[in-house]
Amino acid sequence: MKLSIIIPAYNCSKSILKCVGSIVSSSEKDYEIIVINDGSTDDTQIKLDALSQQYKFIHTYQIKNSGVSAARNIGIKYAQGKYITFVDSDDYVDKNYVSKIIKSISSNRDLYLFRGQLVKKGVPQNVIYWIDCTQDDSIDKIKTNIVRGKSNTPWDKVYKKKIIDDYSIAFRENVSLGEDWIFSMDYTNRCSNFGLIEGVLYYYCFQDGSLSQQKMTLKMFENQFLLIDRLLKYGNSGIYSKHTALKLLTNSCSKLYRNGYSPDAIYSELKKNTWYGEILKAKYPDFKSKLRCILMKNKMIELIGLIFCG
Repeated sequence: MKLSIIIPAYNCSKSILKCVGSIVSSSEKDYEIIVINDGSTDDTQIKLDALSQQYKFIHTYQIKNSGVSAARNIGIKYAQGKYITFVDSDDYVDKNYVSKIIKSISSNRDLYLFRGQLVKKGVPQNVIYWIDCTQDDSIDKIKTNIVRGKSNTPWDKVYKKKIIDDYSIAFRENVSLGEDWIFSMDYTNRCSNFGLIEGVLYYYCFQDGSLSQQKMTLKMFENQFLLIDRLLKYGNSGIYSKHTALKLLTNSCSKLYRNGYSPDAIYSELKKNTWYGEILKAKYPDFKSKLRCILMKNKMIELIGLIFCG
């Protein structure tokens, strides 16, 4: 088996047929689709049962509602392909998605990257998700760009399953914000090379009410601490990783403040982390980062929101 495509599914009755249908339109044979039904309460499973009866290479599993990370991890566990990739159940792919991936992975690279495109209300937008690299670039550039947040989604990459298994790489099930980014950093840190797959292969359908739009809570704030640990680790605590961490922290602090949390409550959480002082003491070359530091040091969270978050 060359390729396993993993789809986490939760209450996606309206989109799952289009999603899976866009994949099975390929004439390729040596791949499988694994759909993990994450405790759906609608008729998603009925549609999945029909799909698995029609296509023998579609395998469906039902679990109690555990979140997208748990669903993806179970999909990885059952995957038989030499390579794996991920598709979200409300998105769809290009007609050449499977054939281009299977053709490319014959070169046996550790990681493959391809383009995605934003879709809003069914209309493709002029927004392309791409890490901005060429095949002549080094794997270190890919790692650096991922630390900088240039490509932190799981669906625009193809992964070698042996690397995932050998290093026990998994999505963090106790993290609800930034888990995709952590997975991307954990994986690429183990890569020695990469390949590029040309063209837009994936269509990301923007959904109102996504996690990134939910109100920030202290629990979500704490979830980001593991992400910042990874940023500093894989960025070797370089200035670009600290810059990314600083921007992430200040934006989150502003959101917490707007949601009614006091500066004292926010700072009591921050001070639990040894890296907090390290981030503030860094010598940033740009004015915006210097200003963020000054405002953070003086607990001027309201001003951070007004200046940087609108």
